[in-house]
Amino acid sequence: ADLQLHREACQAHLSLGDIYRQLGDLQRAIASYDRVMKMCLPYVNESATAKSYGPLLVKAYTGSGQVQQDLQRFGLAMTLHEKAAQQIARLTSQYPDDAEIQLLTIHHLSVALAQRDIIAREQMLRETIRLTSNRATRFPGYSEFGACVARCRAALGQLLRDVGRISDAEQQFRAALSQQTQLAEVLANNPSHAYRLAATKHHFALMLQDCGRGEDAES
Repeated sequence: ADLQLHREACQAHLSLGDIYRQLGDLQRAIASYDRVMKMCLPYVNESATAKSYGPLLVKAYTGSGQVQQDLQRFGLAMTLHEKAAQQIARLTSQYPDDAEIQLLTIHHLSVALAQRDIIAREQMLRETIRLTSNRATRFPGYSEFGACVARCRAALGQLLRDVGRISDAEQQFRAALSQQTQLAEVLANNPSHAYRLAATKHHFALMLQDCGRGEDAES
C-alpha cells in the first residue's frame, strides 16, 4: 500500500510538471520533474518495481528535456533525452510483449527533435519511424504508434525541405498526410489528430508554393 501511494505521488508530481510547462512556469516544471527523478531512481533497477517506476522516470526525463529545450539549454536537454532513451531501451527489451511499455518508444521522437546536428536528427527520425512502425503492426489497437510515425514523417519532411531535398521531403509529407488523414477520420473525437493534419498540410503547401507547385498541394 505504501509503495502504491509512493507511485501515485510520483505520478502527481509528473502531472504537475506537465501543467507548469503548459503554463510557462518552467522553473517549477523543472523542480517537479526533478522530484519525480529522485523518487523513481531507487526503484528502477529493482525487478519488482522497474516496470511501474521506469515509465515515470522516462516521462520525467523527457518532460525536463523539453523544458530545457524551451530554455535553449540544448546540451542539458540532450543529456536528459539520452537518459530517457537508455531507460526506454532497457524496459522495451525486458517487456517485449507489453504494449504499454512498448508505447515508451514514442518518446524517441523527443530525442530526435533535440538533435542539433542535421544528419543525426535525420538518422534518429528514421530510426524512430522504424521502431514505431514495427510496434504499430504488432499492437494494432494502439493508435499512438501510427500517430508517432506520422509526426516523425512530417518532421522529416520539414528537415529534408530545409536542406533542399524536395523530392524526398514530398514523399515524407505525403506519407504523413495519408496516416494523419486516416487518424483524424477514425478518431474524430480526438482533436489533436486534426490539428496535426492541418499543420502538416500547411508545411507541405508552403513547400510546394515555394517550388511553384501550389496547385499540387491537395493532390
